[in-house]
Amino acid sequence: MMSPYYYKEVTLLMARPRDIRFYEEPLGDLPESQQWLSEYHEKSRILVEYLIENGAGCTAYHTAIRCLTLLREYLLRNDEAYTGTKAMQWYAETGPYPKGFLVDLYRISDLITYGKIQPANAFPQALPYSQKLEEPWSGILNSFLEMSDPTEASFDRIRNYASRFLFRIQQRGLGNPSDISFEILEEYCDGRNPLRRACADLC
Repeated sequence: MMSPYYYKEVTLLMARPRDIRFYEEPLGDLPESQQWLSEYHEKSRILVEYLIENGAGCTAYHTAIRCLTLLREYLLRNDEAYTGTKAMQWYAETGPYPKGFLVDLYRISDLITYGKIQPANAFPQALPYSQKLEEPWSGILNSFLEMSDPTEASFDRIRNYASRFLFRIQQRGLGNPSDISFEILEEYCDGRNPLRRACADLC
């Protein structure tokens, strides 16, 4: 059953973009449970400015504003503070949302955690997934490609499928590298296999 707030959020998503920036509104005196809003507003402002400075069109930065607005409303509604885990929980449980929302969630997490957007989530996203992988995930990809020995015609397709799957796991901090077996990657790269359909929300 859809969340009671689902239709309101869908309406906001479908509405004509308006330049309403919640982070420009003064916060005033915040209770202890809402102190997180100060940093959230500041990092949201930095994210939108970053997108504009790097040539993002109005659709891209309005998408980011809508994403951050809806997440903020969800957290306030549930009297919860921002964490990366809570953001992903919101995305998974109250969607579906535009694909652009996910990378914006990664970007706001980067800003709050590291103080800057990491290269893997930079705008525009030009690097292929295989070049975004860090160890041990890049090693897992290389080992898989060596063991599977794909044909020249299928190499790029299989590398793209496998690296995208591993990148999303890397980004979300899910799973233990030792749990990602050759068989799991082989099944995921088989477009006819239900594993890839089951993981559609992850990748």
